Amino acid sequence: MLGTVTALRRYPVKSMLGEDLDASDVSHRGLARDRRLAVVSRRTGKVASAKYPRLWRDLLTLSAEALDEGARITLSAPKPRASPRTTGSAGTCVSAISWCCA
Repeated sequence: MLGTVTALRRYPVKSMLGEDLDASDVSHRGLARDRRLAVVSRRTGKVASAKYPRLWRDLLTLSAEALDEGARITLSAPKPRASPRTTGSAGTCVSAISWCCA
């Protein structure tokens, strides 16, 4: 035996919390609908990443659930500092974009 899968987790939006799965399709690109979306700064055009916590730490207070088209974003923290639809951690305007093709 090579190994055992004990948990299956998908992250529909880059740098946000993800969702537990019972099953998923897998291709050469990886898990179906995993990291297919990203948040982009409207000011800089750069993809937001939790690798830069000073700018984007609030991404980790959001969880994403993959839908047929897009994702459902849910606030995980009791007191968010910024609106997830319109601003980034530092009040920066953001947009959600397709991260890669289906």
